[in-house]
Amino acid sequence: MPLRTTSVPSVGDPGVERTGEPDTSTPDALRVPARTTGRARRAGIMAVQAAAVGLGALAIVTWLYRLWDRSLSVPFENVYDARQVASSVRSLIDHGLFAENPALGAPFGRTRFDWPAAGELLQRAVIVMFGFVDRRYGVVMNAYYVFGFAAVAVVAFLVLRVLRFGFVVAAPIALLYAFLPYHFFHGESHLTRSAYFSAPLAALVLLSVLSFRGTLLRHPHQFPRSWSGLRRDVRWIRVGGVVGLAAVVALSETMTTVFTICALTIVAGLVAIRDRSPAVLVMAGAVALTIGIVYGAALLPNLAYWHDNGRNASAVRRIPIEQELYGLKISQLLLPIPEHRWSQLHSLQRDATDRTTIPSEGGQGLGALGALGFLGALVGVLTRGVPARSTRPVEDRGQLWRLAGLLTVVLVLLGTVSGLALLAAVGGAGQVRTWGRVVVLIAFFALLVVAMGLEIAVRWLKARGTAGLVGASLLPLAVLGFGLWDTAVPVRFDQETEAPRIQAASEFVGEIERRLPTDAAVFQLPVIPYPEYQAQYARVSDYEQMLPYLVSHDLRWSYGGNKGRPEADWQQQVDSADPAPSLAGLRGLGFDGVVLDTWQYDDGGSAAIASLERELGPADVVSSDDARWRFWDLRREAWVAGPTGAEARRAARDLVGSLVGELPADARER
Repeated sequence: MPLRTTSVPSVGDPGVERTGEPDTSTPDALRVPARTTGRARRAGIMAVQAAAVGLGALAIVTWLYRLWDRSLSVPFENVYDARQVASSVRSLIDHGLFAENPALGAPFGRTRFDWPAAGELLQRAVIVMFGFVDRRYGVVMNAYYVFGFAAVAVVAFLVLRVLRFGFVVAAPIALLYAFLPYHFFHGESHLTRSAYFSAPLAALVLLSVLSFRGTLLRHPHQFPRSWSGLRRDVRWIRVGGVVGLAAVVALSETMTTVFTICALTIVAGLVAIRDRSPAVLVMAGAVALTIGIVYGAALLPNLAYWHDNGRNASAVRRIPIEQELYGLKISQLLLPIPEHRWSQLHSLQRDATDRTTIPSEGGQGLGALGALGFLGALVGVLTRGVPARSTRPVEDRGQLWRLAGLLTVVLVLLGTVSGLALLAAVGGAGQVRTWGRVVVLIAFFALLVVAMGLEIAVRWLKARGTAGLVGASLLPLAVLGFGLWDTAVPVRFDQETEAPRIQAASEFVGEIERRLPTDAAVFQLPVIPYPEYQAQYARVSDYEQMLPYLVSHDLRWSYGGNKGRPEADWQQQVDSADPAPSLAGLRGLGFDGVVLDTWQYDDGGSAAIASLERELGPADVVSSDDARWRFWDLRREAWVAGPTGAEARRAARDLVGSLVGELPADARER
């Protein structure tokens, strides 16, 4: 069924009906114009509706994760990247937005300026505010993840309402968007990726720019020929809104920012060529420039650090071919999710991907409804195209259908395996390697087409009498229920299995803190480079050495310094299997103790334990979980052969060289 062009009232139309009789009950100077009261009333109604959608999202996530049975102080996820994210959350709580953390990478501390993650500045600020309410990193991490569903749903709902979809259509579609498989796959391991509320805003920016004549000009049929005429004809409030949303996108999520700039550049160029008019390029350039300037301003601390210290290719090494490893797979957009509740559909996904050489990244599924919307978007642009010099506003249904299809095609070409993103990576944009995550934009445009179909169905039912009205009320609920059954399956949840380990580590570190002075430094064995150390050990994965830091209160830890920087690379001189020869140097660097994690040794740490016991005797503290963690106090009197102060300082210089001058004052005085 072809989509009809709908006529919708202007945003500025009065919200109350005039009767023709003047109102003399209120003095003219105090009377509120009908236009103003109408806008205020609509804004109030929309705020209430948005709040209802947010509460609905919270109710759904509460049910899916059974939050009433969970401990909010332990993160839902506690392995691999989740440990790294947890350390970042803890760092934000303790040290604010700044990238320095003196509690990691001891004795020199850790900086985060090697990572160009300025696009998450807004999200980091929100996490800091969460920390004002509760300083436990697990509570903040879980709360931010849970409220992320509500944030995505509310923003998507508001964007759909701006596009003039009614509440009964916008609400279920926004909730479905909040519960994409993408959200569950990335979970807390990629906490700021899961909160993809910037994607609907980016979609609205793209749609507004591409339909700028009907959306941003007062007289779209008579394009002004002079700058003064253009200045008078532009709807500056709307332009300011589009530019403001672009700035919010630039501060919310790095990858969506890059996807938006790339899609905007390509599609605006295509439209400009087709229309033989550079006008769209002016608006597109202004938006892209805004995004670039805002992102660049947020990146200034990183730029200053790189200027003073150089770039660090070791810490954030990316190669262009990684785009193929993490690129978008069209088949994954359309196939059922791997964790589908219906076993036959689960088998279909497994059979389709068995023995693939390019598994890519998970979370790319759109679900059955999203797949229909995706195909519908392609049909729209391939059969109807985008009308030349269109003067229709952004909320026009035919315009939305075609532009959603055009943007979908471009985004697929960008993100697909060996797609245009690989060329961008070769050209210098290699830091963005996971182009499969462009699915957050593709999914929004797909569900936008679903919303248009649902709108037609609801309108058709309403015209069928009482029974039709009942059907029109139940259909959106049925769509929401089916969509959640089809895609809303939590896939990353290890709280129950990891909670005992965290408790054992907390008790172990607590005993160390009772023995050592405040702000004491502890050296961790084995020496593990940070970040992204690919070696997998006998029983744990990467970032496991973050756990002692996460459960401590006032200690400093050696793990977490950035590899590729001398402040961290010196640790490689300590032999993890025979650390005894380095103990004097560690004491000279200000370390008061050594912690050994037996689970990170292939031999269970037997050789390293023997080395330490020969020098220091038995461990002072042993954890309760199969003696996994062991601690030796370097201040112990039993260390009869311990070094003198001068010997320790010489040994420290042998370990770190000229960096000894950058040691904290208390370490230099030893």
